[in-house]
Amino acid sequence: MSPSPHTVGIIGLGSMGKPMAGHIISAGHDVVVLHRSLPKAPGARAVDTPRHMARQCDVVILLVPGAPEIDGVLEELAEGARERDADHDRLVLAISSTVSPVDITRWHRDTSGVEFVDAPISGGEAGAIRGDLSVMVGGDDAAAGLVSDVLSSCGRPVHLGPLGAGQVAKACNQLICAAEIVAISEASVVAERAGLDLATLLDLLQGGYAGSTILADKTPKLVAHDYSVSAQAAFVHKDVSAYLDAARATGTTSVLGGPIAAAAQQLIDSGLGEQDSAVFQKWIADRTEK
Repeated sequence: MSPSPHTVGIIGLGSMGKPMAGHIISAGHDVVVLHRSLPKAPGARAVDTPRHMARQCDVVILLVPGAPEIDGVLEELAEGARERDADHDRLVLAISSTVSPVDITRWHRDTSGVEFVDAPISGGEAGAIRGDLSVMVGGDDAAAGLVSDVLSSCGRPVHLGPLGAGQVAKACNQLICAAEIVAISEASVVAERAGLDLATLLDLLQGGYAGSTILADKTPKLVAHDYSVSAQAAFVHKDVSAYLDAARATGTTSVLGGPIAAAAQQLIDSGLGEQDSAVFQKWIADRTEK
Protein backbone atom coordinates (compact mmCIF):
# COMPACT_ATOMS: atom_id res chain seq x y z
CA MET A 1 0.00 0.00 0.00
CA SER A 2 1.38 3.41 -1.00
CA PRO A 3 1.86 5.82 1.92
CA SER A 4 0.24 8.56 -0.22
CA PRO A 5 -2.58 7.21 -2.43
CA HIS A 6 -3.24 9.35 -5.50
CA THR A 7 -5.72 9.43 -8.36
CA VAL A 8 -3.68 8.23 -11.32
CA GLY A 9 -4.72 8.25 -14.97
CA ILE A 10 -2.96 5.84 -17.31
CA ILE A 11 -3.12 6.01 -21.12
CA GLY A 12 -1.41 3.18 -22.98
CA LEU A 13 -2.01 -0.29 -21.54
CA GLY A 14 0.22 -2.30 -23.85
CA SER A 15 2.85 -4.88 -22.95
CA MET A 16 4.46 -2.47 -20.46
CA GLY A 17 1.46 -0.39 -19.39
CA LYS A 18 -0.82 -3.28 -18.50
CA PRO A 19 1.38 -4.85 -15.78
CA MET A 20 2.39 -1.39 -14.55
CA ALA A 21 -1.27 -0.48 -14.07
CA GLY A 22 -1.69 -3.65 -12.04
CA HIS A 23 1.19 -2.70 -9.73
CA ILE A 24 -0.13 0.84 -9.28
CA ILE A 25 -3.60 -0.49 -8.42
CA SER A 26 -2.11 -2.99 -5.97
CA ALA A 27 -0.22 -0.15 -4.28
CA GLY A 28 -3.56 1.41 -3.35
CA HIS A 29 -3.83 4.22 -5.88
CA ASP A 30 -7.15 5.15 -7.49
CA VAL A 31 -6.43 4.27 -11.13
CA VAL A 32 -8.43 5.77 -13.99
CA VAL A 33 -8.27 4.44 -17.57
CA LEU A 34 -10.14 5.04 -20.80
CA HIS A 35 -13.22 2.82 -21.31
CA ARG A 36 -11.61 0.77 -24.08
CA SER A 37 -8.73 -0.16 -21.76
CA LEU A 38 -10.80 -1.17 -18.73
CA PRO A 39 -10.62 -4.96 -19.44
CA LYS A 40 -6.81 -4.68 -19.17
CA ALA A 41 -6.90 -3.04 -15.74
CA PRO A 42 -9.04 -4.95 -13.23
CA GLY A 43 -9.62 -2.71 -10.25
CA ALA A 44 -9.44 0.53 -12.23
CA ARG A 45 -12.38 2.74 -13.14
CA ALA A 46 -13.17 4.12 -16.56
CA VAL A 47 -13.74 7.54 -18.10
CA ASP A 48 -14.85 8.39 -21.62
CA THR A 49 -12.11 10.76 -22.75
CA PRO A 50 -8.64 12.08 -21.84
CA ARG A 51 -10.37 15.38 -21.04
CA HIS A 52 -12.51 13.71 -18.37
CA MET A 53 -9.42 11.93 -17.02
CA ALA A 54 -7.48 15.16 -16.67
CA ARG A 55 -10.28 16.84 -14.70
CA GLN A 56 -9.99 14.44 -11.79
CA CYS A 57 -6.44 12.97 -11.67
CA ASP A 58 -3.43 14.10 -9.68
CA VAL A 59 -1.14 12.65 -12.31
CA VAL A 60 -1.65 11.13 -15.77
CA ILE A 61 0.97 8.68 -17.01
CA LEU A 62 1.43 8.32 -20.77
CA LEU A 63 2.73 4.93 -21.89
CA VAL A 64 1.85 5.21 -25.58
CA PRO A 65 4.37 4.30 -28.31
CA GLY A 66 5.76 7.74 -29.03
CA ALA A 67 5.42 11.45 -29.78
CA PRO A 68 2.65 11.19 -32.44
CA GLU A 69 0.38 9.39 -29.99
CA ILE A 70 1.12 11.96 -27.27
CA ASP A 71 0.34 14.77 -29.71
CA GLY A 72 -2.99 13.02 -30.32
CA VAL A 73 -4.15 13.29 -26.69
CA LEU A 74 -2.21 16.23 -25.30
CA GLU A 75 -4.63 19.03 -26.15
CA GLU A 76 -7.58 17.11 -24.65
CA LEU A 77 -5.59 16.50 -21.47
CA ALA A 78 -4.64 20.18 -21.30
CA GLU A 79 -8.26 21.25 -21.81
CA GLY A 80 -9.38 18.99 -18.99
CA ALA A 81 -6.62 20.30 -16.75
CA ARG A 82 -7.68 23.90 -17.36
CA GLU A 83 -11.25 22.98 -16.36
CA ARG A 84 -10.25 21.64 -12.94
CA ASP A 85 -11.69 23.12 -9.75
CA ALA A 86 -9.63 25.88 -8.21
CA ASP A 87 -8.88 23.74 -5.16
CA HIS A 88 -7.16 21.11 -7.31
CA ASP A 89 -3.41 21.28 -7.74
CA ARG A 90 -2.05 21.57 -11.25
CA LEU A 91 -2.24 18.32 -13.22
CA VAL A 92 1.11 16.53 -13.50
CA LEU A 93 1.62 14.78 -16.81
CA ALA A 94 4.27 12.03 -16.69
CA ILE A 95 5.77 11.14 -20.07
CA SER A 96 6.87 7.53 -19.66
CA SER A 97 7.02 6.93 -23.41
CA THR A 98 10.45 7.12 -25.04
CA VAL A 99 10.59 10.40 -26.97
CA SER A 100 13.18 12.96 -27.96
CA PRO A 101 14.19 15.58 -25.39
CA VAL A 102 13.28 18.03 -28.15
CA ASP A 103 9.64 16.90 -27.90
CA ILE A 104 9.62 17.39 -24.13
CA THR A 105 10.84 20.97 -24.62
CA ARG A 106 8.21 21.61 -27.29
CA TRP A 107 5.32 20.32 -25.16
CA HIS A 108 6.48 22.26 -22.11
CA ARG A 109 6.72 25.46 -24.17
CA ASP A 110 3.43 25.12 -26.04
CA THR A 111 1.06 23.54 -23.50
CA SER A 112 -0.64 25.40 -20.67
CA GLY A 113 -2.45 23.98 -17.67
CA VAL A 114 -0.21 20.99 -16.98
CA GLU A 115 3.13 20.38 -15.33
CA PHE A 116 5.38 17.98 -17.22
CA VAL A 117 7.63 15.30 -15.78
CA ASP A 118 9.59 12.96 -18.01
CA ALA A 119 9.72 9.48 -16.53
CA PRO A 120 10.77 6.95 -19.21
CA ILE A 121 11.26 3.36 -18.14
CA SER A 122 13.69 0.55 -18.89
CA GLY A 123 13.51 -3.15 -18.18
CA GLY A 124 11.25 -4.46 -20.90
CA GLU A 125 8.02 -6.39 -20.58
CA ALA A 126 9.62 -8.82 -18.14
CA GLY A 127 10.71 -5.98 -15.87
CA ALA A 128 7.24 -4.44 -16.03
CA ILE A 129 5.70 -7.76 -14.98
CA ARG A 130 8.19 -8.22 -12.13
CA GLY A 131 7.86 -4.61 -11.02
CA ASP A 132 11.60 -3.91 -11.09
CA LEU A 133 11.85 -1.31 -13.85
CA SER A 134 14.40 1.48 -13.88
CA VAL A 135 12.53 4.80 -13.99
CA MET A 136 14.47 7.87 -15.16
CA VAL A 137 12.80 10.99 -13.81
CA GLY A 138 13.27 14.61 -14.83
CA GLY A 139 11.34 17.65 -13.66
CA ASP A 140 10.53 20.02 -10.81
CA ASP A 141 11.21 18.51 -7.38
CA ALA A 142 7.58 18.43 -6.19
CA ALA A 143 6.12 17.06 -9.42
CA ALA A 144 8.97 14.56 -9.83
CA GLY A 145 8.37 13.42 -6.25
CA LEU A 146 4.70 12.78 -6.96
CA VAL A 147 5.50 10.74 -10.07
CA SER A 148 8.24 8.83 -8.24
CA ASP A 149 5.82 7.97 -5.43
CA VAL A 150 3.33 6.52 -7.93
CA LEU A 151 5.90 4.65 -10.03
CA SER A 152 7.79 3.23 -7.04
CA SER A 153 5.35 0.31 -7.20
CA CYS A 154 6.71 -0.50 -10.67
CA GLY A 155 10.43 -0.32 -9.94
CA ARG A 156 13.11 2.15 -8.90
CA PRO A 157 12.49 5.79 -9.82
CA VAL A 158 15.55 8.07 -9.68
CA HIS A 159 15.23 11.85 -10.04
CA LEU A 160 18.10 12.78 -12.35
CA GLY A 161 17.58 16.51 -12.79
CA PRO A 162 15.32 19.11 -14.44
CA LEU A 163 12.72 18.44 -17.11
CA GLY A 164 14.32 16.57 -20.01
CA ALA A 165 16.91 14.76 -17.91
CA GLY A 166 14.87 11.56 -17.91
CA GLN A 167 14.63 11.43 -21.69
CA VAL A 168 18.35 12.13 -22.10
CA ALA A 169 19.04 9.24 -19.73
CA LYS A 170 16.64 6.99 -21.64
CA ALA A 171 18.21 8.01 -24.96
CA CYS A 172 21.63 6.94 -23.66
CA ASN A 173 20.10 3.69 -22.40
CA GLN A 174 18.52 3.03 -25.79
CA LEU A 175 21.77 3.55 -27.70
CA ILE A 176 23.43 0.93 -25.51
CA CYS A 177 20.49 -1.45 -25.87
CA ALA A 178 20.30 -1.01 -29.65
CA ALA A 179 24.04 -1.57 -30.05
CA GLU A 180 23.80 -4.77 -28.00
CA ILE A 181 20.80 -6.09 -29.95
CA VAL A 182 22.45 -5.50 -33.32
CA ALA A 183 25.80 -6.90 -32.13
CA ILE A 184 24.27 -10.06 -30.63
CA SER A 185 22.15 -10.59 -33.73
CA GLU A 186 25.14 -10.27 -36.06
CA ALA A 187 27.32 -12.49 -33.88
CA SER A 188 24.61 -15.17 -33.88
CA VAL A 189 24.63 -15.25 -37.69
CA VAL A 190 28.41 -15.61 -37.84
CA ALA A 191 28.43 -18.32 -35.15
CA GLU A 192 25.73 -20.43 -36.81
CA ARG A 193 27.39 -20.15 -40.23
CA ALA A 194 30.66 -21.27 -38.67
CA GLY A 195 28.93 -24.39 -37.37
CA LEU A 196 28.73 -23.49 -33.67
CA ASP A 197 25.80 -24.53 -31.53
CA LEU A 198 24.21 -21.18 -30.88
CA ALA A 199 22.47 -22.11 -27.62
CA THR A 200 25.74 -23.39 -26.16
CA LEU A 201 27.68 -20.34 -27.31
CA LEU A 202 25.22 -17.76 -26.00
CA ASP A 203 24.97 -19.56 -22.66
CA LEU A 204 28.77 -19.48 -22.44
CA LEU A 205 28.88 -15.78 -23.34
CA GLN A 206 26.29 -14.99 -20.67
CA GLY A 207 28.76 -16.16 -18.03
CA GLY A 208 31.53 -13.91 -19.32
CA TYR A 209 32.14 -10.23 -19.93
CA ALA A 210 29.53 -10.09 -22.72
CA GLY A 211 26.80 -11.24 -20.36
CA SER A 212 23.84 -8.87 -20.03
CA THR A 213 20.10 -8.67 -19.47
CA ILE A 214 19.62 -8.19 -23.21
CA LEU A 215 21.70 -11.27 -24.04
CA ALA A 216 19.65 -13.33 -21.58
CA ASP A 217 16.37 -11.95 -22.93
CA LYS A 218 17.19 -12.41 -26.62
CA THR A 219 18.99 -15.77 -26.45
CA PRO A 220 15.83 -17.94 -26.66
CA LYS A 221 14.54 -15.91 -29.60
CA LEU A 222 17.83 -15.98 -31.48
CA VAL A 223 18.30 -19.71 -30.95
CA ALA A 224 14.74 -20.48 -32.11
CA HIS A 225 14.72 -17.76 -34.80
CA ASP A 226 11.55 -16.60 -33.08
CA TYR A 227 10.64 -13.01 -33.88
CA SER A 228 7.27 -12.82 -32.14
CA VAL A 229 6.94 -9.36 -30.69
CA SER A 230 8.08 -8.29 -27.26
CA ALA A 231 9.54 -4.96 -28.46
CA GLN A 232 9.16 -3.97 -32.11
CA ALA A 233 12.31 -3.62 -34.17
CA ALA A 234 10.94 -0.37 -35.60
CA PHE A 235 11.31 1.22 -32.16
CA VAL A 236 15.10 0.94 -32.51
CA HIS A 237 15.03 3.61 -35.19
CA LYS A 238 12.75 5.89 -33.16
CA ASP A 239 14.79 5.48 -30.00
CA VAL A 240 18.21 5.93 -31.59
CA SER A 241 16.91 8.98 -33.45
CA ALA A 242 15.99 10.43 -30.05
CA TYR A 243 19.53 9.68 -28.89
CA LEU A 244 20.94 11.51 -31.91
CA ASP A 245 18.84 14.56 -30.97
CA ALA A 246 20.38 14.47 -27.48
CA ALA A 247 23.86 14.02 -28.92
CA ARG A 248 23.45 17.00 -31.25
CA ALA A 249 22.14 19.14 -28.39
CA THR A 250 25.35 18.47 -26.45
CA GLY A 251 27.66 18.99 -29.44
CA THR A 252 28.59 15.31 -29.55
CA THR A 253 29.40 13.56 -32.83
CA SER A 254 27.98 10.08 -32.43
CA VAL A 255 30.09 7.14 -33.58
CA LEU A 256 27.39 4.45 -33.32
CA GLY A 257 24.08 6.30 -33.47
CA GLY A 258 24.06 7.08 -37.19
CA PRO A 259 24.98 3.59 -38.45
CA ILE A 260 22.49 1.90 -36.09
CA ALA A 261 19.69 4.26 -37.10
CA ALA A 262 20.49 3.66 -40.77
CA ALA A 263 20.47 -0.11 -40.27
CA ALA A 264 17.14 0.10 -38.44
CA GLN A 265 15.65 2.17 -41.26
CA GLN A 266 16.79 -0.41 -43.83
CA LEU A 267 15.26 -3.17 -41.72
CA ILE A 268 11.96 -1.24 -41.59
CA ASP A 269 12.12 -0.68 -45.36
CA SER A 270 12.53 -4.44 -45.83
CA GLY A 271 9.19 -5.03 -44.09
CA LEU A 272 10.51 -6.46 -40.82
CA GLY A 273 9.90 -3.51 -38.51
CA GLU A 274 6.78 -4.88 -36.82
CA GLN A 275 8.57 -8.03 -35.63
CA ASP A 276 10.65 -8.31 -32.47
CA SER A 277 14.03 -6.59 -32.39
CA ALA A 278 15.64 -10.04 -32.54
CA VAL A 279 14.66 -9.93 -36.24
CA PHE A 280 17.92 -8.05 -36.82
CA GLN A 281 19.29 -11.61 -36.95
CA LYS A 282 17.17 -12.43 -40.02
CA TRP A 283 17.81 -9.06 -41.63
CA ILE A 284 21.58 -9.49 -41.28
CA ALA A 285 21.47 -13.09 -42.51
CA ASP A 286 19.37 -12.17 -45.57
CA ARG A 287 21.59 -9.19 -46.28
CA THR A 288 24.88 -11.05 -46.23
CA GLU A 289 23.82 -14.36 -47.69
CA LYS A 290 25.43 -15.09 -51.07
